[in-house]
Amino acid sequence: MGSGGVSDFISATGTFTKTEYSGYISYAFTGHGTFTPSGSGNIDYIIVGGGGGGGSSRGAGGGSGGVLTASSFAVTNQIYTVTIGAFGGGGTSSGQGGDGTNTTLTAPSGVNLIAGGGGGGAGSSATAGKPGLSTSGSGGGSVDNGAVGSASPPNGQSGGLGTNSANYGAGGGGGSGAVGNPGTTTNGGIGGIGQANYYRTGSAGTTPGIHYFAGGGSGGIYGAGGGSGGIANAYGAGAGGTTTDGSPALANSGSGGGGAGYNSGARDGGNGASGILVIRVATT
Repeated sequence: MGSGGVSDFISATGTFTKTEYSGYISYAFTGHGTFTPSGSGNIDYIIVGGGGGGGSSRGAGGGSGGVLTASSFAVTNQIYTVTIGAFGGGGTSSGQGGDGTNTTLTAPSGVNLIAGGGGGGAGSSATAGKPGLSTSGSGGGSVDNGAVGSASPPNGQSGGLGTNSANYGAGGGGGSGAVGNPGTTTNGGIGGIGQANYYRTGSAGTTPGIHYFAGGGSGGIYGAGGGSGGIANAYGAGAGGTTTDGSPALANSGSGGGGAGYNSGARDGGNGASGILVIRVATT
């Protein structure tokens, strides 16, 4: 509950959306900002790091950003600084995808909460997935039995293994809720699932960036030889390409980008998604 339960307990600046619903007010930061409580009280929060980009040319899916959640987190009258993690760019020229960056919540009293960025997916010329950042980001998938991007459960999960057999299905990126699936000779691996959270609106739903967050991107495949890229999961992550570029993740979901397919030339991986930070305060 906010100080006295009043509706103006939080004063916020920056890029955010304020939503009032039964018993709560939420502030969803999709860009950098600050908030200042008028006194001592409690908030609930979800913090999601930026997702990693998918790899290029039968590339692997990018890992999701890390997810931190808490209820009844104590706050005081000071300025809390919100930094939203950027997405990792999709890989080009057969290379790995870029890493997402961390989403952070800091304050002078020593508060320092970090949801790590997701690791980039492997590309056909750089077959290892990148690890998740800051102990909570998830790892990118691999290509050709390369090393999967590592992570530190339970807040982050490892990427899936790519096969070096026919059609070279690449691994899916790790999601915040499960490891990435392996690639096969017929399909790119589907990215690991993410998490649901309803602090932003108070109502159940399945919209990425509002209700669903931080799924791993799916892996691509050598489409000229047959098979299909991995389908996208429900958490806003990118689908893997068959003969096309990987699909990008949906903005502010913190999910990973899809790995590229391959036909007669190099294809690019999909961008990951930027992160988000949502707080809510009780009004009664």
